[in-house]
Amino acid sequence: MKIEYIVVHHSGIKNGENDPYIVWESIKRNHQAKYKSRYPWYIADYHFAITKDLRIFNGNPISLPAFHSGDDYINFRSLAICFFGNFDLEILDRKQFELGVLKITELAKDFSIPVKRILRHCDIVPTNCPGRNFPFEELKERVQSNLNSSWREEAIKFIKEKNWIKNDHKPTEIVDLGTLAQILKNFYEIEIKKGGEN
Repeated sequence: MKIEYIVVHHSGIKNGENDPYIVWESIKRNHQAKYKSRYPWYIADYHFAITKDLRIFNGNPISLPAFHSGDDYINFRSLAICFFGNFDLEILDRKQFELGVLKITELAKDFSIPVKRILRHCDIVPTNCPGRNFPFEELKERVQSNLNSSWREEAIKFIKEKNWIKNDHKPTEIVDLGTLAQILKNFYEIEIKKGGEN
């Protein structure tokens, strides 16, 4: 599959009290009921699903199409990203949005997909998906900004050369507080303590 597009969807199911994993399993069963007899490898109409509780579920492998867009030309040339929620009825959670920006940036970079080829489902066929409240223009702007910024790679290379971090990291990965604290601790021990000894 030659990947040229990323298509953004919403699940159409309002975020609620149900565990997103159970919702995802139900979505997969519904999609498999349509296609599994002809395509035994079929998992879901999406390649990735992004939940409000900040999980990313895997659907079809990226090497295989997902029948998500209503247009076979796009289906065989795209990755489908589904944000959990119904964004005709609710507002996208900011942390869920940020995780989506990071995932889409990573995919756009990995497959050399320009921002103009990041589409909404409604850009392909008549539908409301991903919902009238979905901040699509902001998402594209943020992805474009991420793709234009080589400063992240340079910063990671710099702090790795200084031994402030020990492992390789993706420039767009989310850093938890513990990791940040370890970086600051390494900086203190290597640079500040050493400087104080002179």
